[in-house]
Parts: sequence; C-alpha cells; structure tokens
Amino acid sequence: ALSLAHGLVLSVEREGRIRTPTPGQQATPRTPGAAANEWAATRIVARDARTGVRRWHRGRTFDGSDALGQVEFRGAPVAEGAEIWVPVVSNSDLFLVALDPPTGTELHRLLLCSFPEGMRTERPALPVTAADGIIYVPTAFGAFFAVDAATRSLRWAHRYGDGPAMALDMSGTRVVPATTLPPGARPDASLWLAAPPVVAGGTVMLAPVGAQELVAFSAA
Repeated sequence: ALSLAHGLVLSVEREGRIRTPTPGQQATPRTPGAAANEWAATRIVARDARTGVRRWHRGRTFDGSDALGQVEFRGAPVAEGAEIWVPVVSNSDLFLVALDPPTGTELHRLLLCSFPEGMRTERPALPVTAADGIIYVPTAFGAFFAVDAATRSLRWAHRYGDGPAMALDMSGTRVVPATTLPPGARPDASLWLAAPPVVAGGTVMLAPVGAQELVAFSAA
C-alpha cells in the first residue's frame, strides 16, 4: 500500500522472517496489542517525497512497550487536517490511529469494532478515504465507519449485506456473523478487489470485499 501526504511517501510494508518455533520449542507469548502472528505484523515507512530519504518508520519492533510494535497496518495512511490516519488491527480490534506527520508519533486511536477470534485469519486490505473532515473506514466484514477528524469521534456506523459476510452489532460495536454457512460450504466470491471508498455529491460509495453489490450511504 502506498500514499502521499504532507510531503511524505508513506508505504505499508512487511519485511523480515516469520519467527516460527521449531518442533519442541515453546512459542514466545504474544505481547499485549500484538498482531495475530509476527508474519501478520506490518510497518509504515515515511520517505521524503522530494529526496526519497527515510524520515521515520513505525511497527515491527516486536517491543512490548511499543503500542504499534506488533500490529497490522491494514491500509495506506491518508491526510486529514494536520494528521495522518491509518487503520490498525491489534489483536481482535480494529482502530483508526492518528499519527504526527513529521515524527510518526501516535497522537490518538479510536476503537471502531472487535472481530471474533476466527476472523483473524482473514486479512483483507482496508483502504480508507478522507474527505471534508471525515475519514471513511471499511471493514470487509459488513460494517462501514465514518470518523470525524476534528473531534476524533465516530460520526456514524452502518451495516451492509445480508449474506455470509459479517454484520455489525450496533449495541456493542462488535462484528458478528450475519449468517451461518453449512459445513463445507463457501460464500459466493466477491466481485470487488479492495479499493478505497469514493465520495461524490454528498454520497460515499463502497465496493465491499466479500460482497457482490455496490453500497452507498449519505456522506455526512
């Protein structure tokens, strides 16, 4: 994933080897806030758009004291106001995180929803869009969020689809299965590749991964 914001080229990268225990070796306990495994963990690298010089990077430190050291950045950051915003999965939780462009320092994080344990093996990209002070965040599992950048708060959350994708339990912002498939059954293939939401004419449109229909909501 790649984006341009505040004079920086921002890339989401995965590098390094998978640290898989050898037979008979005990796995290292995962630190709080860790990705599902070390292969899943990603990092953001910020490079000067003019010179290409690396300015900072966040993630894949595997340091328990680093809140972003072993998380999954699921999409390229986008600029809104004086901050850059990026979707982050930590354990079973999806956050929208605001970073300081000059330093990469985490400024704020907002919990959007939590995924059931079994869904952590699914890792679709979650490209976000920023427009008119709002950041739009898909989940690929039947929930769609809008976050107000100025107040750093949730503007709205919507469900979509009624098939084997996931649905949003609005009472607790927890993503839960919308339907149960018979053993061995597979959901219909999605028509869409991961793509950021599109905002136009007061409407935000989303081609959801895992769904077969284009969905649209009021952007406000």
